[in-house]
Amino acid sequence: MPLKPLSLALASALALTACGGPETPQDVSDAFWQSVQNGDADDVAEWSTLQDESAFDGFGEDWQGVVVTRGRVVIDGDEARIVTRFEGLETGRDEPLESTTFLVRRDGDWRVDYAETEESLTERPVFDQMMRSLEDIGERFRSSFSESSDQAAADIERMSRQLEQRMADADEAFDEQMEAFAEQLEEAMDALSESLNDALEDNPSASPQDRRTLNEAVIRLEENRERLDDEPNARAVADGSKALAEVQMQLHRLGQAFERYQKEWGEQVEDVEKKMSRLTREI
Repeated sequence: MPLKPLSLALASALALTACGGPETPQDVSDAFWQSVQNGDADDVAEWSTLQDESAFDGFGEDWQGVVVTRGRVVIDGDEARIVTRFEGLETGRDEPLESTTFLVRRDGDWRVDYAETEESLTERPVFDQMMRSLEDIGERFRSSFSESSDQAAADIERMSRQLEQRMADADEAFDEQMEAFAEQLEEAMDALSESLNDALEDNPSASPQDRRTLNEAVIRLEENRERLDDEPNARAVADGSKALAEVQMQLHRLGQAFERYQKEWGEQVEDVEKKMSRLTREI
């Protein structure tokens, strides 16, 4: 989804104000960040869960000339998160800073979760970028049926390289998070390996090519699982994520004998994505 300039998004939010104010997570997020840029503590509190306006300090940033844009939106019941990019903040890096705006719905109204959003902006941008990269890889799993296999594989390779680079930037402060990611990936690989072995046992007459594909997938999953167990660090998590993505691509090429397993395998990968997403809220 292309990033949308805040200035344009705000026009939509202002139009909704005449009908009672911004209502969607996107509109509320836009109004919130415009209030932050204006330094308007009252409006910041209006569009967020901030209780004490005097506690607003602009997140310790100079917002003059900063361009805020939003990207991917995920809405899950009464919670939502929006990829948010800040161009012009003093970060010491050339590229724009990416963070996450968290929202909650209370009594029917969406509000920015001030504490979560502040933490994401000021303390864990690398961690959030890793999470979004894993979600992007997950989306590529599910869309690969309708795309060229070569193109899908190339996209996964590109995203996994980006993920590895971002993880390489993480320091020791993220060790605990890395261990949590590693544990979730290990569980996913164990479950998928068990299902692949079951598929092999249930289909002894499958083609040699399909059986070879399944055996190779099991071996690769086991190798990466053992590495995660021995070294639950950033590089092992990046390599494990890439392995899970590539195994999923291989499984999509199996013959009709394994068609009934495809849904189960897809659900297993999607389940670990959801678990990882929950981790970002718990850490």
